[in-house]
Amino acid sequence: MASGKTAKSILISCGARLAPFDVAELRDLTKADELDLESIGTEKTALFVIISDTDDTFNFIVSIMYSQLFNVLCETADDVYNGKLPVPVRVLCDEFANIGQIPKFEKLIATIRSRQISASIILQSKSQLKALYKDNAQTIEGNCDTMLFLGGNEESTLKDLNTLLGKETIDLCNTSDT
Repeated sequence: MASGKTAKSILISCGARLAPFDVAELRDLTKADELDLESIGTEKTALFVIISDTDDTFNFIVSIMYSQLFNVLCETADDVYNGKLPVPVRVLCDEFANIGQIPKFEKLIATIRSRQISASIILQSKSQLKALYKDNAQTIEGNCDTMLFLGGNEESTLKDLNTLLGKETIDLCNTSDT
């Protein structure tokens, strides 16, 4: 039996974690499974997940959804289709840093490709990945085979890109007609 202070601390912690479920709309959203994640990977599907860019109160729901999606896809590929989904799944995670941490994502991104599953994570800067995944950020980045840079001024991202690109001499030949 927990001591009085410990029990009170546990109750306060649980209350804080479950507080978002005081919102009736969230309880309604989560009371029944209507997503049918099992059909993704077996039939063509487009699923758009839209979250607020100003209020992160419910972002944990999206993180849970992604975690369940990847688990269901891997289990379906392994248990039903001998390790490969019949319909490739491409997950585009825009604003990846804003959805919260997906448990064991560093392992998932390293192992899902063989199952016909890919994940593209879209960030404003590499520091967002480091802030969210700490020591696992480098593992996640190392398992991304493509990097698309659309611009930005975050210094560590620019330094990393400079290192990746290296130095190159480009010979140009200009001609003009007068």
